[in-house]
Amino acid sequence: MIKHVVLVKVKPGTSQEQIDAMVAGYNSMKDAIPELVSWSMGPNLRGDGEFSHAMVAVVENLETLKRYVDHPLHQRVSAELGRPIFEKRVIADYEFDPEAEPWEPQVKEVWTELVEAVRPEHTALIVIDVQNDFSAPGGARMKGDLTTIEAMKEPTQRMVEAARAIGVPVVYTQAQTDAEHDNGPILARRQRVGLGGAKYTIPGTWGWEICDFVAPRSGEVTIPKWHHSAFTNPKMDATLRILGAKTLLFTGIATNGCVEATVRDAFARGYYTVVLADCVGAYDLDLQRYSLKNMATHFALISSSQEVQNAWAQVGAVAR
Repeated sequence: MIKHVVLVKVKPGTSQEQIDAMVAGYNSMKDAIPELVSWSMGPNLRGDGEFSHAMVAVVENLETLKRYVDHPLHQRVSAELGRPIFEKRVIADYEFDPEAEPWEPQVKEVWTELVEAVRPEHTALIVIDVQNDFSAPGGARMKGDLTTIEAMKEPTQRMVEAARAIGVPVVYTQAQTDAEHDNGPILARRQRVGLGGAKYTIPGTWGWEICDFVAPRSGEVTIPKWHHSAFTNPKMDATLRILGAKTLLFTGIATNGCVEATVRDAFARGYYTVVLADCVGAYDLDLQRYSLKNMATHFALISSSQEVQNAWAQVGAVAR
C-alpha cells in the first residue's frame, strides 16, 4: 500500500473562511473517491512548523494513486479551494506493508485479581450511551422490559461519583443518528428490527443528551459514536491511551448492544475489560443474561460496582 503525504502552507492574509472551505473540500473526498482506503487532514500543531496543514491519503498502489489524483472531485477541490490559497506545497509518497507493521499488546502485565486490575492509576470508567432517549421517561427507545434499565441508574450514579472521588477518569460515549453517518447496513438493520424511520439520539435534541444523573463535568471527555462500538471512532482509543488506561470499567446501555460491542473491541485492542453487572441494562432480561454470560466467557470479567469500590478502598486515591 502507499501513503500519499502532502504538506501545505497557506498564503498570508488567507481568511479563516477560506481555510475552513479548503479543509471541508478536501475532507469531502474520503467518502466520494473509491480509491481512498483512508484519508485525513488537519492543521499543523507545531507552532514552529513551516507548513500550516497536513494531508495523508492511503491507497492500494501506484495505479490507484493516479486515479485518485486524476479524480474529478480531487481536481476540482484542488483547483478551486486548494491551490489558490497555497503559498507552498510538498508531496511525498512511500510504500508500506500494513501486515508488517508491528502490533504491540496494549497491556503486557498479567493481573488475575480484581484489586490489581482496577487500580485507579491505570483504570478508566466508561459510561456507554446513558442518554435520555435510551433511559429517561419519555425517551424514544424506552420500550420493552425496563427492569434493568431502571435498576442500573442508582449504582451507575454512585460509581461515577466514586470514580471522580478517587481520581479515576470518566469517559462518556454519546450515540447519535444523522444522515451523514447512517450508512446502508445501519438503515437495513433498523428496518429489520422494527426501527425503520425511528427518530432518536438526533444531535441537539433532548433525547440525544446524556442523562442528568450522570451528566459529564467540565473536562470529562465525551466520545461521539454512530455505530455500536465506541472504538469505531478513533478518538476513543486515542483518549484512553492519553489517559494511560489499561483497564476499562463498563457501565451503560444496552448490555447486549453497544456495551458488548465496545467491550469486544476493547478486549481485542488489549485492554482489561470489567463489566459492572449492576450498572448495565438491556430491554430484554434474557438478552441481558445471555450477553453477560457471553462476555464472561470470552471478553470480560463480570463484577459489580460495590466490588470495584471495595477494591479501590484497599489502595486509595491517585493523582493524575
